[in-house]
Amino acid sequence: MQRRPLLATAAVAALAAPAVATARSTITWRMTSSYGPNAAFYATGPGSARDLIRRIEAMSRVRLRIQFFGAGELIPAAEGFDAVSQGLVECNYANA
Repeated sequence: MQRRPLLATAAVAALAAPAVATARSTITWRMTSSYGPNAAFYATGPGSARDLIRRIEAMSRVRLRIQFFGAGELIPAAEGFDAVSQGLVECNYANA
């Protein structure tokens, strides 16, 4: 086994990886909620849906963007779980 070609291939792959990671396009998801768009704690403030979205976007370096829709803005309040299972939206913020 020749080590030099293997090392050269590994070096090229390591150098190309950041370029591949930054070349990805932005993904946009829609999140519905069982709570109104301005509901304290559930839609706004620490621990809320918007706080979760902010954290996810920061961790993904804004490659994953999530649009928030309060109850009744996109679908009726109690139909979030069904909407996700049918593929109408990607995520739902509610209590089980």
